[in-house]
Amino acid sequence: MKNQIRLALICLTAVSASAFAQNNLPRCGYNNYDRNLNAFTLKSAPAEGVNQQCLITVYPAGPAPAQAAQDPASYFAEGTYVIDLIGGGGGGGGGGAAAKKTSGGEGGDGASAVPMRAVKYLAPGDYKLTIGSGGAGGDAKGGRTEDGNPSSLTRADTGELVAGFGHADTHIQTTEAAGSGAGGVAAAGGASGASGAKGGGTSDSTVARAAQDGGDGGPGLIRLTMSKPTPMAAAPAPAPVMGFASKDVVAPARAARKDRN
Repeated sequence: MKNQIRLALICLTAVSASAFAQNNLPRCGYNNYDRNLNAFTLKSAPAEGVNQQCLITVYPAGPAPAQAAQDPASYFAEGTYVIDLIGGGGGGGGGGAAAKKTSGGEGGDGASAVPMRAVKYLAPGDYKLTIGSGGAGGDAKGGRTEDGNPSSLTRADTGELVAGFGHADTHIQTTEAAGSGAGGVAAAGGASGASGAKGGGTSDSTVARAAQDGGDGGPGLIRLTMSKPTPMAAAPAPAPVMGFASKDVVAPARAARKDRN
């Protein structure tokens, strides 16, 4: 019995911690909305280097809530949306080292991302956006290269995947081995970075050109475009007024007049 109680307490603690973490996420409109792209993306490097997470709210069909006036990009009306979602691109591999009077290898280009598209009905509630970062390019002379990171849209209360890639919000950074010069592998929906070139090419200058770093992969992106709003519920018809037609109204009977005689 004690073990059952302990297990129940552990589960309750885990659920409470998860709910607390969700409530402390920033709003997407303030934190990640890019007006020029009309989409949510990384506006600064994420602290953990893997992704940024934020919340949006879908409200029932009808007038927007008062909070939407202050942060309109975080609030969406209930309806069917086209969801364009991009995973982070892989970083480019670092260029190889060079011998004396030879050039170092050029770094590989970081990859841009390739979108996937889904059409989904979004019911009222809070949703969590996980926007994957692009992988960091490899250091010159064969440093390790980071792979791109996935993006997703999930229900904030249940964790149900709506669009994107499962477990993107708990994804752990993966890398290509140092010394390989290989480009980073993109998350699904992104493109892999180019591998860095090997060193050893001839140099036209007196001083050999140093090996180059690989470029960083492009960040993830999520865009929501309404395709079909949910119609507002029709107002109830007024109740019929009960009454009588004039012909049905019976005039009160007159009292009989007394005979004056």
